[in-house]
Amino acid sequence: MEQLVTKLCIIGGSGGGMAAALRARECGVDDIIILERNKMLGGTFRYVSGIFGVGTELQEKAGADIDIDYYYSKMMDHSNWSCDARLVRKWYGACRKILKWTQDSLGLEYYNLTAFSGTSLLFHQGGDRRFPTGTTLARLMEAKLRSDPSVRVFTETRAHRLLASPDGRVCGVLATGPDGAGYTIDAGCVILATGSVSGNEALVKRFYHRDDYDQLKVMSKLPHNQGDGLTMAEAIGASTGAVSCLYIGPHNHPHNMRTGLVIRRSQVMKINCYGERFVNEALPNMEDLGWFECVSVDRQPGKTVYGLMDQGLLDRMMRERTNQTAVEAFQGNFTSDDSTGDFDKENVVELKSGASPAAWIDSLPEDLHKEAEAGRVFIGDTLDEVAGWVGCDRGTLQKSVDDYNRFCSQGYDEDFLKDPMYLQPFTKGPYYCLRSYSGVDTFIGGLMINHSQQVIRKSDWKPIPGLYAAGVLTSGWLGDNYGYYGSESSYTLYSGYACGENAAGFLGPA
Repeated sequence: MEQLVTKLCIIGGSGGGMAAALRARECGVDDIIILERNKMLGGTFRYVSGIFGVGTELQEKAGADIDIDYYYSKMMDHSNWSCDARLVRKWYGACRKILKWTQDSLGLEYYNLTAFSGTSLLFHQGGDRRFPTGTTLARLMEAKLRSDPSVRVFTETRAHRLLASPDGRVCGVLATGPDGAGYTIDAGCVILATGSVSGNEALVKRFYHRDDYDQLKVMSKLPHNQGDGLTMAEAIGASTGAVSCLYIGPHNHPHNMRTGLVIRRSQVMKINCYGERFVNEALPNMEDLGWFECVSVDRQPGKTVYGLMDQGLLDRMMRERTNQTAVEAFQGNFTSDDSTGDFDKENVVELKSGASPAAWIDSLPEDLHKEAEAGRVFIGDTLDEVAGWVGCDRGTLQKSVDDYNRFCSQGYDEDFLKDPMYLQPFTKGPYYCLRSYSGVDTFIGGLMINHSQQVIRKSDWKPIPGLYAAGVLTSGWLGDNYGYYGSESSYTLYSGYACGENAAGFLGPA
């Protein structure tokens, strides 16, 4: 067992862990160890497509008047004030500083602000346009850390136990390296940044608020997302909090990302297993908090939803193929990074050099027919045939479509107030019906912290001395579900930054 000594040990080398290390160095901590169980740093942060922010300089330069108080209040109301109000307030208030830090200290260049709701500019995209924002930012952070002799990085090294002194202060870590060799690391302070619990089925079933887990598609169910920080902290008496869902549903489960994108489009009519509409399909385009639609899908029988469109809608999508959102362009055309070898890229669509951001639609007719051959999509000439495939009452489905066509004709959705710009009647066969399920991008939370990022002890709700936590491992910054687009990356950067700064204060002068 090799003995190591450091001032600060950071467990997890993704976005939060690297931000913590960089900020701690800026605050004078001159001896840091980072433990990362993967072969490389960056983790799932490399897949971040953009960063949420309010009151940033970039928004001001774009002429957007972003009221931090308004968005804070809206977020707290939508979470029913179940968040840690002071933690969220600190995070939103720091957005301007954190975005500027990524520019000034890390050299990230931003190229786009996206208005998802049509009324605000909240989503920042930057870096190399060939890759998601997170890939570029992770590379910049890693390069800066690797060049710093005060930072030691141990990859393929998994921490498995926190060490505490008799007075309860966390003072070290036990870990195992790639060759099976053990490490005992004496540390003045420890930061946990181990990511989501999504890959640990036992933890997900423990925290997930619904009982039909088996029908749920979890996109981030990756081998390294085991909730190590949560289980280690619990072993020394840490308290747990709520786990939130970042819903992305409906999703065409794992088989084809392109048809998964289609079923999420606002123009597609969505029905449940009874053949009835149940949601305003345009919610993602009408609300900054677009996951509202996903929550409704999650509550349908069997978590199953059917996306229905006719040949007319498909033809229109092909004609208007360049009118894609930033999210669709990212999800449909992600350019792989050979260095991200730890991730399953089975469902990633390659974007050829110079291809249009909407190129994923070009192969859509072929994809639909392939999915039909596999039994996941039905293509039929009549609604009766569609109803037979769904297993619903034919009259109910016909009424749903008749009502929908009437709403389209009058430009007013009497049932769910769908924006008329997304209402297109069913006029031309054949019909396409895509079976899909509720989808969760990732599960967020589990470990209770306070607004200073300190881990809370279960026995007395006081901070555990010397233990901080950052990123999606932590609870309290979301309600039951999610927040604005890019909240996960935004909070990951903020909480890592805050952990590094607070840990430096805890350690005292160098």
